Amino acid sequence: MPLLCATFAVVNDIDRKYGAIDVAKFLLAATVAIEHCNPDFPNPFGKWVQWTVFTLAVPFFFVAVGFFLQRSLAAEGADAQAVLRRRFVRAARMMLTWLAVYLPLAVVDAWLNDVPWTRDLTSYIFNVVIHGEPTWGWPLWFVYAMMIGVGLVWLWHTRRWPMIWLWLLGITTALYAGCYVPLRLSDLFGERMGYYLLLVSGHTLYGLLPILLGMWLFGQQERNVPAWVPALALVALAPLAFKRIPLAAVAESVALFYCALRLRLPNSRVTDLLRRLSRWVYFVHIIFVFIAAQLAVAGLMPALSNTLTMLAIVTATLVAAIALDVITARR
Repeated sequence: MPLLCATFAVVNDIDRKYGAIDVAKFLLAATVAIEHCNPDFPNPFGKWVQWTVFTLAVPFFFVAVGFFLQRSLAAEGADAQAVLRRRFVRAARMMLTWLAVYLPLAVVDAWLNDVPWTRDLTSYIFNVVIHGEPTWGWPLWFVYAMMIGVGLVWLWHTRRWPMIWLWLLGITTALYAGCYVPLRLSDLFGERMGYYLLLVSGHTLYGLLPILLGMWLFGQQERNVPAWVPALALVALAPLAFKRIPLAAVAESVALFYCALRLRLPNSRVTDLLRRLSRWVYFVHIIFVFIAAQLAVAGLMPALSNTLTMLAIVTATLVAAIALDVITARR
């Protein structure tokens, strides 16, 4: 059965060096934890970092999903249908698992704020279905969008539809979200409905384009592109990302990913550990953000945006991530 991305070059992937990608994943996962503390940077440089570096995280993760998906599809003797089905099921299981983990946070939050459980449950289900981001489950929108993106790739492969139409869908939805069109629709449908329209497009389909770009990047590894080219692109795109120019963050994440590829850092125990920890940091940090938020409300610790509070959250998250990695490694 031909690969969905048959136009993408299938390269010799033996002994590839992806260590720098693992390092980038870990560092970017840490920025997600900091971002969810709602940092209030008092100086322009801090704002610049927030809007150029922090916004790279999730698009970079999507590019990585596409890259390693295409790597599996390009493997000798690979059954593309089985690979795509397995990736989709894996994403769905991840979504259900972490929904179960985050649900108690939403329940406790509703109880502390005297929200009726029926209203809380209804809101929780609605937010999951509409954009995959329930109360105190903010990291899940990435999983939800990944599941939908991989599902669309699987559908296109099954139906044998022209690849160009999938690319057009990805570009259109990414532009729709990036241009904040739904915010303008708020005048017609009300502020709340405009907000949900933004989340539906921005969260459920935003991952499709960077996933496709990651798949495309896999076939570009053999090209003799100087390392300074993606590095220069990364620097040039930063001001555009800061100004929230549509697709700038996606393009910047592609440039960063290619820079990591060009570094050709050998895989090692350290990079493998950082890759595993990046997953735990991304998902577990929200639990400590929740705890810190409740303690801050009770006056038992400074606000989330306080530097010491953010440091405590990141430290606790890292300790928990290491503990979970050790526990899962023994199973």
